Amino acid sequence: NSPRWWRRAEAAENLGLARSVRAVEPLVAVLDDPVPEVRLRAARALGGLGGHAALGSLVEALARPDRLSALRIADILASAGREAVAQIVERWESLDVPARHAAVEVLGQVRDLSAVPFLLTCLRESEDPELRARAAHALGLLADPVAGEDLVRALEDPRWPVRAMAAKAL
Repeated sequence: NSPRWWRRAEAAENLGLARSVRAVEPLVAVLDDPVPEVRLRAARALGGLGGHAALGSLVEALARPDRLSALRIADILASAGREAVAQIVERWESLDVPARHAAVEVLGQVRDLSAVPFLLTCLRESEDPELRARAAHALGLLADPVAGEDLVRALEDPRWPVRAMAAKAL
């Protein structure tokens, strides 16, 4: 709670190093800090802590208006692996459109096959062409043959970015 941003940033980093579950709540609160460096160190600390509450808070932080922070948080989530997949799927309905786009990118970066059914649903059912294109790209990164038939169907999508990403994924 220091008025100096560098002390708040250092405290967030140290809380992450402590690996204490009790640190999750204070770190989540700091995700709203006005200084980007403080938010980033809190996000890194939460990523290092892992667990349901910490990763869930990072998924929700994808909706922050600061695009750079969202990209960094996406990288942190991608390193969390299967846990991040579960948190994204669980919190999907509460995410806004830009956060959903970032979340689908994370699912591809995680490279965990547990994300395939969810990505296939996004590819088949989303009305957002950008989301369909990102889902096709993520499926390509996962390289699961189960997605092949749906990706071939996506080659007929009315929007060219979806067709392009489906072709690349295949």
